[in-house]
Amino acid sequence: MKEEMIKCFGQLTIEKLDGITGITETTVVPNMIVTLGKQYIAGRLLQTPQAAMTCMGIGTGATAATLADTGLQAEVLASAYANGVSRPTLTSPDNPSQVGAVLTYKCTFGTAAATSSNAMTEAAIYDNVTRGAGIMMARTVFGTVTKTNLDTVSITWSITIS
Repeated sequence: MKEEMIKCFGQLTIEKLDGITGITETTVVPNMIVTLGKQYIAGRLLQTPQAAMTCMGIGTGATAATLADTGLQAEVLASAYANGVSRPTLTSPDNPSQVGAVLTYKCTFGTAAATSSNAMTEAAIYDNVTRGAGIMMARTVFGTVTKTNLDTVSITWSITIS
């Protein structure tokens, strides 16, 4: 008898709309569901009272993601990316969303007159809006995406349970 295994995997799609040229750059990278994220998913199956994963953190760390990660390497305030001082929440009627066994999270970092240039190289999904707090479900590191005050960057995170 072949043993069935449940796997968690996914990808991150980063779309940058240049505010001057109107050109969109798209980057797709795999993500990692960390150990605490897998434990979180198992806990939700037991109806353990835990906050939902509804926040996205961003940072400037470049160290590769590992299963043991519990936070971003160098998380930055979302205010630098035009989303306020807390992690942006992903709570709208259709965000996060679920279709079958695929969860999708999306966050858009819009224009901000107060910033000139901000580089992002890592992102994570959390259950808490406070920087440096909460359970991190997934983390990914990617090539530098530099956002100027005129640019818009959208991050779409797809997680598949199969």
